[in-house]
Amino acid sequence: MTLSPTVSNSSPLIALEQIEQLHLMQQLFASILVPPGVVREVAPTE
Repeated sequence: MTLSPTVSNSSPLIALEQIEQLHLMQQLFASILVPPGVVREVAPTE
């Protein structure tokens, strides 16, 4: 497990969600930072 904070872009989040393996991010990284622009890109819109 990586102990330093990890910054994620949208590609791994989208890919892991598509194969229902998003939980792997929590297993690999102690802290994951997702910039607001990435949140807007991957979050469902209402």
